[in-house]
Amino acid sequence: MFKIPLLLILLACVLACSRQYADPEEIAVTRDAAWEQRQMGMENIVLSNLPAPSRVFLRFPFYAGSNLLIGQGTESDFTHFDSLSQAIDFLVEEGTPILAIRSGQVERVVSHNTEGGLEEYHKALGNLVEVRHEDGTIAMYLHLKPHGSRVVQGQMVHEGDHIGDSGNTGYSSTPHLHLHIWANAARTNSIPMFFRTAKGPIRLVESLEYTAPEYDPDGRALPEKPLTPVPGLYASAWTRLAELVNGTANLSNASVAFTRWISNAMPNLKTNLQEITREARAGNRDAQKTLAVIMARKDLSRYPDLARILDPKNPQHPIVSAGLLAWWSISGTGKE
Repeated sequence: MFKIPLLLILLACVLACSRQYADPEEIAVTRDAAWEQRQMGMENIVLSNLPAPSRVFLRFPFYAGSNLLIGQGTESDFTHFDSLSQAIDFLVEEGTPILAIRSGQVERVVSHNTEGGLEEYHKALGNLVEVRHEDGTIAMYLHLKPHGSRVVQGQMVHEGDHIGDSGNTGYSSTPHLHLHIWANAARTNSIPMFFRTAKGPIRLVESLEYTAPEYDPDGRALPEKPLTPVPGLYASAWTRLAELVNGTANLSNASVAFTRWISNAMPNLKTNLQEITREARAGNRDAQKTLAVIMARKDLSRYPDLARILDPKNPQHPIVSAGLLAWWSISGTGKE
């Protein structure tokens, strides 16, 4: 009398397992345009449901090609709630150039603060730039580095202008750009923000990574294409380091060669980075693309070609660490 229930139980288990362990090809089929829209924050954007200012789609606030990870997104219970519910945080290195998302007039600049942290008093210490747009909305760019503003109060700026450099001042535990738009001068609530891409407007989603598009002179986003950095020692440093590591069979010798090359090249690397940064800030588009590539590639641990010496279990790890410290002293901020 137990046979039928037992068969039913086994059948239920088989069905459950078939649902839990779906065929990978079947999963791939479901990753259509709608799936991509959900992943990229493009789904269910209905213009008629948005406040009028949110229908003005924005430029990404970083140079084309920048890889941008969204840390804290909208409606977060950490700091993005109530009046700041529509704010987003871009996790970028200190010193990353920040570009205006819309044209307008600089309303306020704070640049003298030097401290950041998560104590209550840090909330009053954030460096910032505020830009008022023609419809009365005000964009706030927050946590800039000390003396990191590139504009002054009352100045007119155009979309895409370099207005400041990212930092870690104020109520902040890691370098990033906090961005939100006040609905009006009362600064009582923020509005939803949507950014222009070649595929259409998107909302930026927490924990997802985006690539800042390139825009034509009329502000239209162009399809993504690989960035080719201009020639230069710094821009080719990753290739050279990979060649050194892979061309030296002995792990100990490879580790020493890695650190020695960085140490010997430090002056020229720093000079080259400064030149690229100056040219980018002067409007050289090739230099801007190169700077975007540099900002995206700074973390050497992301490169499998270097994995054999960057492994913490490498007996020469102290030597490699010295090289990494030297590397970060060059490329950590991109300062002039």
